[in-house]
Amino acid sequence: MPDHVSPADYSAGSQAFIRSRSFMALRTRPLVILALLGMFGCEKSTVIPPTATLSGKVNYRGKPVTGGILLFITDTGHQVSTNIEADGTYSLKPFVGNSKIAINNKILMTEREKAAEKASAPRGGVSKAPEGPPPRLQSSLTDTKVIPGKYMPIPQKYESIDTSGLTYTVEAGDHTKDFNLE
Repeated sequence: MPDHVSPADYSAGSQAFIRSRSFMALRTRPLVILALLGMFGCEKSTVIPPTATLSGKVNYRGKPVTGGILLFITDTGHQVSTNIEADGTYSLKPFVGNSKIAINNKILMTEREKAAEKASAPRGGVSKAPEGPPPRLQSSLTDTKVIPGKYMPIPQKYESIDTSGLTYTVEAGDHTKDFNLE
């Protein structure tokens, strides 16, 4: 392979140019750049941790929480949620590791129930609200899903992972965990 090619040899299709080191460098440079990008990446890796299977029941003062959403958020920020069924049961595939947990059943409240709670609840307390039809969760403009169950008053602290005090270390495999709220 020639080390040097004269400018006259750089015409399109010139065999001397095609065999030159300059041409080889031009042809392989994009491949080297792509290989380096593939090795080191352009952005932070989005590795999804393994999951487990977890099921159980959510109770408040010994009675099943009759609907709502159970949320798990790991120490690394991965989150997963599931519905709490009308009988208090749940089933989900949380990420393996330490998780903080929140329970929100206020999403089941109707506007009338929200107004009644606001008018009658002492600060930080729990109030009984009138029963009503199950609300719809609007997850997109075209997709409406009914959350099972009906509103049951539980302490407001359980709505946030920062105040609920609920934690669980998820391990690989199938497990059962009941959450007993007080």
